[in-house]
Amino acid sequence: MVIKTTTLEEIYKSSLKFLTLLTPEETYKTIINEVLKLIGAEEGAVILTVRGRLKVVYGSTPSIAKLKVRRKGFTY
Repeated sequence: MVIKTTTLEEIYKSSLKFLTLLTPEETYKTIINEVLKLIGAEEGAVILTVRGRLKVVYGSTPSIAKLKVRRKGFTY
């Protein structure tokens, strides 16, 4: 496992992408893409509460997008 060191300059450059008007879907994609670059991750997801239930609203890969969030949080 390689741990990536993120500089303030990289964080600043990522934050500039949020200064333009984005749709929610574009925002989710931008968040995940920037986080993946900043921390060196391979996959990521945005999970929000929809009508009181957790739902994956964006996944960086098809397998993550299909992820089912379990009520008690346990995945086997």
